[in-house]
Amino acid sequence: MATLIDLAVSARRKLGLEAGEHTITCSTSSNVADILSINDILLNCNSSATFGEADFDDNANSTTVATNIKNLINALFSTNSNIIATSASNVVTITGARTVSVVNENTTGQYLISSTNTTDEPPFFADMLEWVKEAELDIANKVIDEAFLADADDGIITEASVDTSGGSALLYALPTDFLRVIELQYETDVTSDVIKRAERVPFDLLQDIRNGDHAFYKTYAAVPVTQRWFSIYGGNIELGQTAEAHASAAMKILYVKTPQTSNAVASDLPNFLHKTIITYVCGQALFQLGKDQEAVAFIQLYEQGIQAANGRYASISEKTFEQPK
Repeated sequence: MATLIDLAVSARRKLGLEAGEHTITCSTSSNVADILSINDILLNCNSSATFGEADFDDNANSTTVATNIKNLINALFSTNSNIIATSASNVVTITGARTVSVVNENTTGQYLISSTNTTDEPPFFADMLEWVKEAELDIANKVIDEAFLADADDGIITEASVDTSGGSALLYALPTDFLRVIELQYETDVTSDVIKRAERVPFDLLQDIRNGDHAFYKTYAAVPVTQRWFSIYGGNIELGQTAEAHASAAMKILYVKTPQTSNAVASDLPNFLHKTIITYVCGQALFQLGKDQEAVAFIQLYEQGIQAANGRYASISEKTFEQPK
């Protein structure tokens, strides 16, 4: 599975751009008062790095220095900055920074900076990472559930247990990464009931069912309960019948989650949609470069990619299954 960084790099290559990385090679030990700059933020070498300061420890081992610099960069820049550093031996690789430079070094040639990106001109790599995240969320909203369910390695579909141990309540919080529901199962507090699949209804209809005001639906007070109803709004699941109080087994929700946004972690979307993500990123990059006509062509290809995915799996949702006669 490709990480978000991998997808952004692939988009750059599709546009004929370089990978968008800087490297810092530490040739010897670091010295106190050595200063590096990442996007104009100064990283100082100190004999003892102090909490709250942008300092990295001096050390007689260049590999350890590289590790110290990597750790400092990742501590300084949040996930939202789209800057991430890795290290191998005495080399630090920085992805997403516009500028990396040496401000001061006590030993000439101590830090060798190299770049595979035109850092002074758009499209900036940090922007491309943001477009990857935009594309993922847009695709998660537009592609049908059957396309996600058909992919065995898909991370966008999640099953979670909802804790109902607080009592026979009607309202429970959704998972924090919830995007849309596929299926909900729960057990009512009616004696001898078992866990069963619930039916989603609009919120106003749910109130009528609960209050016994709808002639077509049974109310929650009917015994035995043969159906469960629920509605989703405001970050909560609201039930038509009170749930049995269990710690974790009484309610299970299968849902499409919001895609994760950590740059160095694999994309939650299935592999067959990665090219669609790259196409979107290329389109946005071309818009930034002022090449609107070419950008529109890429965005049209992006929408066609979504339509193709939906068309491929739409027939699954339209099939009906009957017992042999």
